[in-house]
Amino acid sequence: MLGALVRTRGQPCPELSTEPAEIHGGLAVAPWVLQWGNGEHDRVRGVNLVRIRDGKIVEARGYVKA
Repeated sequence: MLGALVRTRGQPCPELSTEPAEIHGGLAVAPWVLQWGNGEHDRVRGVNLVRIRDGKIVEARGYVKA
C-alpha cells in the first residue's frame, strides 16, 4: 500500500478524498477514498473510526477495503 503513495514519473499524484462523516454519540465514522491512478483498480476505500470522550480523541482506528 505505501508503495502506491510514492509519486513516480508519468504517474498522477495520489489524491485523498473524504466523504461526510457520521456522528453516532461518541463515535465518528469518516469514510475516504485514496486514488493514485486513472484505472478502476488504482484506488482504495477506507474508513476511520474515532471515539471521542469529554471532547478528546480516546481511540482511533482505520480500516481499508481490500
